[in-house]
Amino acid sequence: MPEELLTILKELSDCWCEKKQLGPLSKYLPGYLALNGLTDGWCHCQDALKDVRALYRDQISAEELKQVNKAINLIDRMIAG
Repeated sequence: MPEELLTILKELSDCWCEKKQLGPLSKYLPGYLALNGLTDGWCHCQDALKDVRALYRDQISAEELKQVNKAINLIDRMIAG
């Protein structure tokens, strides 16, 4: 598992927990907790990040959105390759 991706995922969860952003967390945590090292876990995490991006874009910071997009792209590359 790419260290950069794991760092982004942990930072997003820490940030949203600290800010008590329950909306993004409610969509993100099931995907984050589904990570099992297999493709299905990564796909579930990616879907959760896409849900956060679609539903809570206006509630997260521009930097958080950038990190969400980066994580989605990293997962794409990992699944494809």
